[in-house]
Amino acid sequence: MANRASSRSLQLAISLAASAVFLWLALRGEDWGEIARGLENARYEYLLAMGALGVYALFVRAQRWKLLLDTATNESQSLHGIFGACAIGFMANMVLPLRIGEFVRPYLASRATGVALSTSLATAVVERVLDLFALVALGLWVLMTSEVPDVVRNLTQIAAVLMVVALLGILVAEWQRDRVLPLLDKVWIRLPGKIGGTLIRLEHEFLDGMAVLANPLVFIKAATWSLYIWLLIAVGFALGIPAVGLDVPFMRGGITTATIVALVVSVPGAPGFVGQFEYGCKLALEQIFAVPGARAVGFALVTHAAQFATQVLLGLVYLLREGLSLGELGHLGEDDPPS
Repeated sequence: MANRASSRSLQLAISLAASAVFLWLALRGEDWGEIARGLENARYEYLLAMGALGVYALFVRAQRWKLLLDTATNESQSLHGIFGACAIGFMANMVLPLRIGEFVRPYLASRATGVALSTSLATAVVERVLDLFALVALGLWVLMTSEVPDVVRNLTQIAAVLMVVALLGILVAEWQRDRVLPLLDKVWIRLPGKIGGTLIRLEHEFLDGMAVLANPLVFIKAATWSLYIWLLIAVGFALGIPAVGLDVPFMRGGITTATIVALVVSVPGAPGFVGQFEYGCKLALEQIFAVPGARAVGFALVTHAAQFATQVLLGLVYLLREGLSLGELGHLGEDDPPS
């Protein structure tokens, strides 16, 4: 337990330091007076549209996850329960350290639907692979349509490699399942007590969740949902362009900024992606669209605030409905997953 606490403390310290560096990179040399004037002149009615779009994008995410869970279990799962788990999980990533929302989300989905936690976790992993697929597709579009900094090109290449490795790993695991599982089962069954049987069950449930991507029709549907989700996210970023009065193409600016921010926030950092978000916005707007740094920072602050408020408020509503507290969510990452 002490080792685990020390490890978490070290991870938290590193993530906070990384966010501090990104925030310094975003704000260094900028005129705070100019940033303040940009914020004063912002058209905040666009924040309402951003919020509504953010809720809808989360609803579409829940629909995609329901497709994966339905396929893995051969049963129709509760969309309401899945949406609530998404709302709380994304809120947890905004306010709690170490991106604990990535575990909170499948845990609460399992509790709401009765799906095995290992299957819920596996489909959550599949979701992230699908997000990588959409992000790489948009990243390649950005590379083909813009002169981008080397860091963007490098991050896109890393994301592409991770996506290919993850997809191949899932497919190979499914294709070789009948050959590999019996061998592993013979190892687990030799363990004392109920440990072996529990490991066998968890192993099979997890692979059931991962195997959904081996179904071509499900993959096509889920990949289409994923591209749609990320286009919605891009529109959310694009709404920030008229909000702060930037002379940037609406959809091209939204897609480019959303993609670069997503690539940058993949680097571990503080809760709410503080620092990475601002640096990603500035990198996209200043380096690609020649927006002055102070105005790019103003865009980042307005857009980040709108997204943060939407996810936190929505998550808190569902947190209260579930009768949970933020402290209890934090302990989910410390405790062993329930069997």
